[in-house]
This record gives sequence, structure tokens and C-alpha cells, in this order.
Amino acid sequence: MKKLVMLTPTLVLVAGIAVGCSSTPPLRARPGTLAPGTAQLSVQGEKVVTTTAVRCSTVGSHTMIEAGGAQEGATVLLSNAGPLAVGFVRIRQPGGFIGDYNQGLEGDASVTVTGSTYDITGSALGYDPSSVEPTKQPFTIRVSC
Repeated sequence: MKKLVMLTPTLVLVAGIAVGCSSTPPLRARPGTLAPGTAQLSVQGEKVVTTTAVRCSTVGSHTMIEAGGAQEGATVLLSNAGPLAVGFVRIRQPGGFIGDYNQGLEGDASVTVTGSTYDITGSALGYDPSSVEPTKQPFTIRVSC
């Protein structure tokens, strides 16, 4: 009987250690993707801004993506009514560039998708603090919904 009493606390201790050490691993992004709810923005190949303030909403064949906040970030409209296409991009960059791409107007943009990560690249027309004239700047936006 004494052996059974000694064995019971040992089993409880071993079970407690096993449960405590078996936590769920954090979510990791697949190669070529970002973790869900993450976005990266770069203008003219400079300063990559990373944010986890990402909101994606889909209505019909359009997906609206908001990344970042009012001072720094981007708003993107994607359409999959035909081949996946960029409808517009609005960029708010802390380095000073504020610009837009609008499908069918000046500038260009393309989008590819890997898993839930969208890679949006192109050029936007806007304003930079270094010039009083409108300027076209290349941009890259990676976002995972």
C-alpha cells in the first residue's frame, strides 16, 4: 500500500510536466508569405514599414485592404471579377510621400497572391516633401489577410 501512495504523486507530477511543456507553437508564415494580419509597405525601395493593423473585407468580387493607420499605411482595392487586378492604391508614408494609383489613369500596378499573401507592386503619382511638383514613385505592398 505504501508503494501505491508513493507512486500516485509521481504520476501526477509527470503528467503535469507533460501538459505544461506541450504548448501550441506560434503561427509561422510559409515561405514567400507573411503571417496572417501583417503588412509591409515600401516606397522607392526605401524604409519598409511593417504593421499588424490589417483589415481585409470582401464584397462580391472586390477586396478592400486597409494596412496601417491614418498617418502611415496604405489602402488597396483588388478585383477578381476577371483576372486578379488592382483597382486603386492610396499610400500614406511617414517619409513624406503621399500618392495614388488608379486603374486606367497614370501609373501602373500588378498583384500576385501566394496563399493569403498579396504582393502588390507598381508606381503611384503623388507628392514628396523634396519636390513641389507631382512625382511618380515605385511602391511595394505585401499584405496577408
